[in-house]
Amino acid sequence: MTQLSRSSLFGLAFVCLSVGFTGTSLAQSKLLQLTPDTDVEAHVAKTDRGYVIVQPDGSELVMIDAEWAKNFEGEPSFTVADYNFDGFPDVAIGATTSDSTDTGFGIFLYDADRKSYASLDLPEDFNDRLNCSGLWNVELIESQNAIKSSCYFEGDDDRRVDIVQIDPDGSPHLLEQSRAKEEAWHWPYIDKPARMITYDREGNVTLETIAAQDDTENSWTVPVTKLEIYSKPDPQTRTPAYLLEGETVRILAFSGDFMKFARDGSAGMSQGWISLTQAYDLVARYDTDGTKPQMASLALSDYKDTAENPDYYRNLFTLTVKNTGDTDMELTNAELFLVFNGDNGTRVAHKLYDISGPTLKPGESHMIDDNPIEQRDGKYVIYHSEDGQDSYPLFFPADLPDGKYRVIPIITDPALSGFIYGENEIELEYPPKLDASLIKN
Repeated sequence: MTQLSRSSLFGLAFVCLSVGFTGTSLAQSKLLQLTPDTDVEAHVAKTDRGYVIVQPDGSELVMIDAEWAKNFEGEPSFTVADYNFDGFPDVAIGATTSDSTDTGFGIFLYDADRKSYASLDLPEDFNDRLNCSGLWNVELIESQNAIKSSCYFEGDDDRRVDIVQIDPDGSPHLLEQSRAKEEAWHWPYIDKPARMITYDREGNVTLETIAAQDDTENSWTVPVTKLEIYSKPDPQTRTPAYLLEGETVRILAFSGDFMKFARDGSAGMSQGWISLTQAYDLVARYDTDGTKPQMASLALSDYKDTAENPDYYRNLFTLTVKNTGDTDMELTNAELFLVFNGDNGTRVAHKLYDISGPTLKPGESHMIDDNPIEQRDGKYVIYHSEDGQDSYPLFFPADLPDGKYRVIPIITDPALSGFIYGENEIELEYPPKLDASLIKN
């Protein structure tokens, strides 16, 4: 299925489905008898105006008008089923075009109180959340009181799936949907295999269950020395067991900041949960690797002893990177993080911004930043040009306690063999005391 064919068939299967009219067509060809309730009869007919439902009171509701029906590949199909599980059978029309083998569906729900059918119209914001933009190849899932919609996209091997529950009043709820593999180009670098996403009634993700069967794609190697195991995706369920650095496990699911894993045929706990926050803690990474040899030097300029205009210069952030290796170093998908070590015991890593573009030859240096911390609209920010656009990212982490902090930079990039850790630190106060020229409220 291509994007174009999906859009065109979406128009066929849904835009025109909601156009109804009363009265009687000049000519009818009865296609399907409907008996939605005791002593209640209706039928589907092909008329000069298109395909219609002749309601129990004799009025007609257009399913597809004649002009749209000309685009169909063959005749449409009609299915009687209880799509909203209210105990009364509904009716659906399905059709394909030459652009796609997928069958687009329009559903008409029977209202027992009004003794009439009405089209199921998906709200635009709900429809935008669906993989397939509408309902396709619809199947009933009685165990969930839901319907399954699925489609193929051109160039994809896997079928996209949406599991939708329809309330008796026609309100739709997305229960589950498939999601293709996601490759991580930003920290933390953990690729998520193809999976099924589960939502609650408010639309929040509650669980991501791995759908792919490829053991290589589903494998994950422990990146830290020791990683605690939990019995549930809850920090209060820590167990005595742990994973060791270099161990390879199979990914089963994600829930919030936790990942479920399995160890095939190994001793100890065969399944459990680990905290991704712990696995990818940059502060812990710095403690372990910050003093090891690196492929580059990352240095901050320290202006604490500058006598001239100290409220400006002690808030000036000057950062330089130098390629100390013997090959070119390209920062393609790099990110700059700052580690804040507070006298109050606070230790936290904060992403400042993305870095892209510079390729440094051996011995070459590049100034990444030379801008002061500013106050804008009550927030402490720093100027940064991102893809030619001016931006002002937050310099300090959210909810940082007041105090003095030693700040260390870290550059991450999946293309590098390792992180680049700052070779020195600077001391900053939070909240900072700024020169009047830096306050832009």
